[in-house]
Amino acid sequence: IQRMIASGEIDMGVIAGGRVPEGLQSRRFLREEIVACVPSGHHFAGRRNVSMTDFLAEPLVLFKKGYYMRELTDELMRDLPGEPRVVFETNLFSLVRSLVREGVGVSTLLRMVVADEPRVAAVSFDPPLYLDLHIAWKADGYLSRANRAFVAFLLELVGDLEEAGQ
Repeated sequence: IQRMIASGEIDMGVIAGGRVPEGLQSRRFLREEIVACVPSGHHFAGRRNVSMTDFLAEPLVLFKKGYYMRELTDELMRDLPGEPRVVFETNLFSLVRSLVREGVGVSTLLRMVVADEPRVAAVSFDPPLYLDLHIAWKADGYLSRANRAFVAFLLELVGDLEEAGQ
């Protein structure tokens, strides 16, 4: 999406991460915690938090390469000793959640994705991890009136949700 915005293929898009690439302008509209997801009976389930080292020692259900959550996990694994044991890869978050629920392995998801899933425990990382989503467009590009209105609407909606505590 970043490349498509930069090349002018699309006017704007949603990008993930804490850093916005040079040449793009953006506004953050969501920050959500990335949590370790484990079956409710797992030994991490009652913990307040888990280290990345302990988490990566477990069998892992990961997103396929090319997805932001996989890139983040791969980056975190690079700095740790040992070889992680990836037992399943998919591009479907619902399948990740189901496989975790059934005890196939552990994974990372956004807290909101498992909030209503009683058989999956969400455990914070130590230190905590967050996903930032930005609406982005070319810094020197033209944004139509409709696109500017959409950005304003999105930011107003998110502001209203934050004020309501959602």
